[in-house]
Amino acid sequence: MPEFSNMEPFERIKYLRKNVLKLTQEKFADELHIARSSISVIEIGKMAITDRNYIAIAEKWNINEVWLREGKEPIFKEVSMEEEIAAYMGDLLANDDEDREFQRRFIKALSKLDVKDWKVIEKIVNDMAKEKD
Repeated sequence: MPEFSNMEPFERIKYLRKNVLKLTQEKFADELHIARSSISVIEIGKMAITDRNYIAIAEKWNINEVWLREGKEPIFKEVSMEEEIAAYMGDLLANDDEDREFQRRFIKALSKLDVKDWKVIEKIVNDMAKEKD
């Protein structure tokens, strides 16, 4: 793994995109709602990285903004289970994508379960995990 503090911010962004997120410049740019050409010139250091870019990258992929700017690890922000669930639910509800319809129906069904039902599901999941080992 490279020594991130010795890299320039534009090099960390390229490393993040290619090696961590494994995204093309086009997909990375689309996710940030900026032009692909902007990512290209940022990654070669010909265009300054704006505060808006830093914030957008950090928020979109839960990246530690200090890592982006200065190279101080960790790359990803530490999040609690509650924060991770809230982010998932926010994303699930914000996207009206038909591909996510099953996920929404599944979560709705889970919300109607009582304690006894949850214990049955927990046993099934634990049994499935044992079979995988």
